[in-house]
Amino acid sequence: MKIIITENKIDKIKSLIDKKGVKKVISLIGGSDNFIKILGPDGVNEYIYKYLDENAYPDYNWYSHDDYKQVVKDYGSTEFYVNDKLTFVYTEYENGYKKLEVYPWLYNEMEELFSINDDDTGWVKIIANWFENNTGLKVDMVE
Repeated sequence: MKIIITENKIDKIKSLIDKKGVKKVISLIGGSDNFIKILGPDGVNEYIYKYLDENAYPDYNWYSHDDYKQVVKDYGSTEFYVNDKLTFVYTEYENGYKKLEVYPWLYNEMEELFSINDDDTGWVKIIANWFENNTGLKVDMVE
């Protein structure tokens, strides 16, 4: 069976995402394969970012960029919890190298929702950019 997706239907799906969230809409339209077919691979990146905004912000919200920089300067790393689960650990090493660790619960959920895998460098760039924008901490590598 072939389904024709009009611009109007795409706009309705985008509006539904704004109202219900990325995770719910992916489920409603039958999974990530349909989501990717409808929005196209390039359109999905925007919604990965939106998914992170909706589901991966730390408990008690974001602090100022200066606060994060000070914690890393004082301790060398900082941890981020989402819904009481360790989700990110940011570490700056003595040589200046900056690493962001993403914990499996988030990676596994994103893999399921967006059909991403370890070789998907687009995801790495998106999460690094999202993290940098929210914390002011530069990321050299996502692991």
